[in-house]
This record gives sequence, structure tokens and C-alpha cells, in this order.
Amino acid sequence: MEYYSSEGLKRAAKGKLAYQGGVATGGYLLQIAILFGFMMIVAIALAGTLLQPMVNLIATMDPTGDVMAVQKQLIDMTMTPRYLILSQLVTAVVGALASTLTTGYSYLCLKISRSEKASISDLFFVYRNNPDRVILLFLLSFAIQLLIGLPGDVVSYLSEKNPENAVLYLAGTVLTIVTSVLGYIFALMVSQIFYLYLDDTQKSVPDIFKESMEMMKGHKGRLFYLQVSFIGWLILCLLTLGVLIVYVGPYMEMTFTEFYRNLKHEPLYVSTESYPQS
Repeated sequence: MEYYSSEGLKRAAKGKLAYQGGVATGGYLLQIAILFGFMMIVAIALAGTLLQPMVNLIATMDPTGDVMAVQKQLIDMTMTPRYLILSQLVTAVVGALASTLTTGYSYLCLKISRSEKASISDLFFVYRNNPDRVILLFLLSFAIQLLIGLPGDVVSYLSEKNPENAVLYLAGTVLTIVTSVLGYIFALMVSQIFYLYLDDTQKSVPDIFKESMEMMKGHKGRLFYLQVSFIGWLILCLLTLGVLIVYVGPYMEMTFTEFYRNLKHEPLYVSTESYPQS
């Protein structure tokens, strides 16, 4: 079975979107709207704990005063163990809940990629099929990422508390870089877990992680290059104040879906007659 280049995967993705681009775009916009509403609720709920102290500090800041002093106060405020632990817990909970929706969008793209008729309701596929597995997949991946980055985070925290210690600062910088690279490599290794769940919602979480790692052997560089190839598009999204994401978002997700199917040795190019019309 041939492994396609990034350009080949993108061509395949564009071909699928040409036939069901409407539902892909509609699902993506609905996903963004729901996630935005969810984030607003979370922000309001946390206004009196995590956010309010920082807002108060900024509100009382004298524009003509010492900006560096205010920045130091913000750093000191956010570098306390209580704040760091609470912020990571919030990130884990929000990410776990959001993953159920983003995985649903992956299911929608997977159906389009396989020339099946997709619909907006596919966005909520996970809620009907063992959502606890998706949440557990995210939380386990998140926890391992935290453990990988923990040495760098600890030394960086100590460095912030002892700014005059050059050795500690250098060690923190080096450790942060090393753990960031290791964390990214791990992310590549487990990048297929949600697709694997979608293909078998009954499969156990350990088996899904194991299969993803097996699939990604020899292909981490391919996925890295594929991700980097979208940097230009993401810059254009920023330049258009996010408007272009309506096109780029579905395009990227469909391309990564094609990457998964290519790893599974599924044929990417099929007769156009088999595509459901939009």
C-alpha cells in the first residue's frame, strides 16, 4: 500500500470536500459556536477565582506607572502552586469535555472521507457511543503530557522564585526545551487515538493507545511535516482576523483524516460516482 505525500493527502481531502463541503463547513461552524459558548460559561464560572484577581490588578494599574512592576505582580500571582494546580485542573476538565465534540467532528469528516453520507447530527456521535472512553483518552494523554513536562515546570518555577540564580535559569530553559520536544513526540505517537476510537467504540483505552503507537512508528516525521505545511494557512487566518478558518479548519481536519486512513491502508481515491452529493 502506498503512503501518500502531504500534497497527495491534501489533494484527496480537497476532492472529498468538493462533494460534501457544505456539511463539513456547517459542522465546523456549529462546533466553534458550541465551544465558544462553553468557554464563555467557564470564564464566567471562574471569574471570582482564577480571573478576578488578575482583572483587578490590571484595572488598578497606573498607565504612567511602572509596567514592569505590574508584570512581576502578575507573574507572582500566576506562579503560585495553588494557581498552577487549579489552572491545570480546569484545563483538564474543559479539554476533556471539548474533546467529545471535536471527536464528533472527526467522525463527520471520517464519513465524508469514506464516501458516506454525513450530516450535522454526526457532530454528536460521541454522546451516543461511550463518551467516557473519549474523556478517558484525553485525560490520560493530558496526564502523561503533564508528567513529561513536570521536571521543566518545577525548575522553571524555582527559577522564577530565584531570578538571581543564573544556573537555575539555564537549567530551567534547557529542561523546558527538552521536555517540550519529548511531549510533542508523545503527542505524535498518540495522535490517532480518537480516530481509532471512532472505528471501534468498544475497544479498551490501553489497546487504543497501543495501536496508535504502533501505527505511528516510522510516520511521526510525516505527520510533523503535514502539520508544519499548514503554517502558511494559519498565518493567513490571523491576517484575516480568523475569517479564513471557515475554509482552513475543515480542510485541515479532512487532511488529517486522510492521513489516518492512509495509515490504515484504506484507498483514498475512489470513483467520484460513489460520493453522496451535497
